[in-house]
Amino acid sequence: MKKLRNYKTNMIKELYAYSGNQCAFPGCNQKLIDKNGNYGEICHIYGLNLGSARYDPQKSEEELNSISNLILLCPNHHKMVDSDVENFSAETLISIKENHESRVINSTIIRFKSVVIDGDLSVFLNWLSDKEYEYNEKEIKQNIYIILTLDDNYKIVLAKIIEVYWRNECNSIDMPRVLDELICDEFQLSFVLDYLEKGGIIKEVTKYTMESIGEMEDGSFCDLSEDYIYRIYHGRWCFRKEYYIIVLIYEYINSLTHFLDFLINKNLSYITNSDK
Repeated sequence: MKKLRNYKTNMIKELYAYSGNQCAFPGCNQKLIDKNGNYGEICHIYGLNLGSARYDPQKSEEELNSISNLILLCPNHHKMVDSDVENFSAETLISIKENHESRVINSTIIRFKSVVIDGDLSVFLNWLSDKEYEYNEKEIKQNIYIILTLDDNYKIVLAKIIEVYWRNECNSIDMPRVLDELICDEFQLSFVLDYLEKGGIIKEVTKYTMESIGEMEDGSFCDLSEDYIYRIYHGRWCFRKEYYIIVLIYEYINSLTHFLDFLINKNLSYITNSDK
């Protein structure tokens, strides 16, 4: 009986996350998803059926469709590895997959640094009160602590997100413009957005329709509404209420340069300075 491709949605999302939006073939810089489409192809390390590349009759259908037996490649390298099984054995593809995913994981490690939130916030609190925002000193310090312990790259992206948001004077974040004004690619920004959203700092509130279901080259389907690169261009992003305080700090400091000094160098004098 012919075995069928059977991928769970969560498994596809995990496979794309581990790929880092890049073909796993060594030296290939082909992005798998951009604003124009999805170019990723799911390649079976051990072929699914008799006659397919690297077929092993001892493998069950469940094993063959498991994430450990799948590798994401661009169309060119998918065709290459399946047409040259002598040079691209199952063992070779397993090694390629492991090395590629290891590089992706190691490139996204977040390191925390210690920071002490100290100083007199009375002037800043009075400023908030004048604008009719209700925050107490404890919750401000708690939220600032979380922001200041982010990795520096995440702070830079967050600063640009806030600056674009404030400049546009609207209720949502223009994420394509954020990407356009940063020196990074969609994959790098997508990892930051993933972290900031899971950390509760920002959120994406689009109600997606069937238009977000994309057909892949191999005939399978993927829900792109959970893909951060897709959501950069199609999502509606905003700040979570509890972390809107960081936007207000930006307004209070009223300078992107000084705001970056506050974030990167943890210079609290911008909100504790009584001469402000």
